Amino acid sequence: MLSLPLVFISSAVLFTILLEERFKFITTFLGMTVAVLLSLALQPAVKSITAATDSWENNAVMLASFVFLVVSAFIFSNNIVHKIFVSLLMYLNYVFISDAAVGVMSVSLMPQGDVFPSLTANLIYVFFTVILIIILVNPLKFFYRREISYTSIICSLLLLLGISFSNGLVNDFFKVENISLKFYPALFIYLVIIFVLNACYSAARYRIKDENQLHESEIDRLFADNFDVMLACAEQAENDRTRREKELLGIRKLLETEDKEKVFEFVTMLLRKLKKQKNKFAYCNNPYVSSIIAAKADVAATEKIFIDGNIEINDTDIEIHELCMIIDELLNALIIDCRNDDDSEKFIRLNGIDSDRKLVLEAVSSFNDVDKTKIMKKTLYGFVSFLFEKKDRSVDHFARIKKYVSEHSGSLNISAAEGEKITRIEINF
Repeated sequence: MLSLPLVFISSAVLFTILLEERFKFITTFLGMTVAVLLSLALQPAVKSITAATDSWENNAVMLASFVFLVVSAFIFSNNIVHKIFVSLLMYLNYVFISDAAVGVMSVSLMPQGDVFPSLTANLIYVFFTVILIIILVNPLKFFYRREISYTSIICSLLLLLGISFSNGLVNDFFKVENISLKFYPALFIYLVIIFVLNACYSAARYRIKDENQLHESEIDRLFADNFDVMLACAEQAENDRTRREKELLGIRKLLETEDKEKVFEFVTMLLRKLKKQKNKFAYCNNPYVSSIIAAKADVAATEKIFIDGNIEINDTDIEIHELCMIIDELLNALIIDCRNDDDSEKFIRLNGIDSDRKLVLEAVSSFNDVDKTKIMKKTLYGFVSFLFEKKDRSVDHFARIKKYVSEHSGSLNISAAEGEKITRIEINF
């Protein structure tokens, strides 16, 4: 009653969404396509071997589950029990929905015929698969990095028990012909698996959330202490600069009355160079914020990234250490962006002002939005290398900024113009 091609395609979607890709999506797509085509190609052989029975389709799906398991071992990064779990789930879905479809078709109100029952059964199968994907995607994605666990083993064993019920092994044992002994126990096992996985997911998620909050609080405290140290260092550096300037001014004054023109010109040149140096407290009228920007500017200068700032902060209710952390994280993220940019000129211009109980920070940075990745390479080796290149694990460098901004009911907007990225942060206070 169920269409095997539809079952195989739905299973390919099930594997792709529930498991974690090891390589790029195109490799996963090709692998799942091979699994589907191979499963379809094996159908005639299975049918010829089991022609004397009425369950050749069941056997075909069982063999396809093994094919999908083998393919998944190469293209997904989950542990083997996760892959066995999804493979068993694929097979149980088929036998379970086959029983459910028979039950639905037995209702006298349903139209009879060849087309409508088959169409209804396939729609039920697709709908059931989509519901399972929605319910299980978060737990399986959350635990995909874990090694083999007792929970995953128990859930796989429960699926085997559900397969035993759905295949009628219990009916054969008790010599009872009752579809209820096939359908309701399997449904109960589905519910138990869903409850267990989501309970483990919720518990782990909240535990990690608590640990992250404690970790971030400790980091915030350390940052707050470091800001005082950075400010002291910046003040010392500024005092040294002022002292050197006064010394040179004194030397030049003495030389004005002497006939030593070369020495006078040399000292003048040194003064000119000192005047050109950025005042450590010229980035912002708040010394803490200015020292943060100055420290980042010194770091960025080693990578030929120019940072300039003009921030005016008068009266805000935002804790200064939080504001320093926002600017520190913002500059860190923008420096990483600029570091990945191959343009000759790399810059970050930071501006900010507070008005109407709102602090607005706007950063304009160099940005090159050219996709340098090409699927087709000049050689076969290059193309194969691209297919099996590890999947990029994207890191959100603005994650901590978003956290601080959300705590103050603010907003973070990023836009790109030609050669520039504009990052705008609004914080309410």
